[in-house]
Amino acid sequence: MTIHHKHVVQSHEDVLEEIAAAVDISESMFEEAKAHYESIGEWLERRGSTLSGYDPVISPQGSFLLGTVTRPLSDAEEYDVDLVCKLNANKEDFTQKSLKGGGGLRDPAVRQGPQHGEPTW
Repeated sequence: MTIHHKHVVQSHEDVLEEIAAAVDISESMFEEAKAHYESIGEWLERRGSTLSGYDPVISPQGSFLLGTVTRPLSDAEEYDVDLVCKLNANKEDFTQKSLKGGGGLRDPAVRQGPQHGEPTW
């Protein structure tokens, strides 16, 4: 004998909320991602950083900011978080090239070129 357990849905809104909860990242995944991007901000603010004098502030953008990050299908998969770095600077302080990593802004502790798992442009 086969018994099916049926979950009674009261409205279309309930269905949408259940789907959203199923595809959203877990609270622990959210907290881990947040800790990682906050550590990037701390690293940029540290003594000796070429950007510390510009009071860098790191914040998420895109799906992470909007709360629409989709959960990876398995624990082996990764997801990315798009970040913005706000600097307390004037337009004259930088060129586009220096902001992207050339022209002496890149910190000597950072390897040249992205490695697996590191941010890309």
